[in-house]
This record gives sequence, C-alpha cells and structure tokens, in this order.
Amino acid sequence: GGGAWEVDVVDGATGRTETQSFDAVAVCNGHYALPVTPSWPGLDVFRGEVMHSVDYDGSKAWAGKDVLVVGARASGTDIAREATRHARSVT
Repeated sequence: GGGAWEVDVVDGATGRTETQSFDAVAVCNGHYALPVTPSWPGLDVFRGEVMHSVDYDGSKAWAGKDVLVVGARASGTDIAREATRHARSVT
C-alpha cells in the first residue's frame, strides 16, 4: 500500500507527545472468533493495511513494514511477538 498511519503517543510520565508512523495496523481486541473492530477518526482514509487478529495468518506479509498492534490480550501479544520476525518495527 501507499500511505502510513500517523499515531501520536503520549508518555504518561513526562507528558511529551511523539508521532510515530506505521504501514500496517493490526486490531487485536476481539474475543477469539468474535471480532470487535473499533472505529476512529481517519480510519476511512488510511491507505495501509488494517486487519483483525481473527484474519491473521502469519507475519511474512509485513516484511520491512512498520506495524502497530492495537490490543494486549493473548492474540495481540502473540501477533506482536511473531511480527518482530519480519516487520521493520513493531509497536
């Protein structure tokens, strides 16, 4: 794809904001096979890849990309760990 997803991250301790750029976004906040995908401003114009963990089939497609994983339950942490094998960066 073309475009990147710009995410503003606020450090809770210092209050400083940093903007990070991602080529793909994995949404991992559903419960097993019942996907729950949130909507947020800008999602409709994001030109990168957005997928739910229920559709995940390996991290090779993210080779060389900057990946943002949203969700920290079992599926999110498993996908983030696997993504580090191929992605340029994983947040």
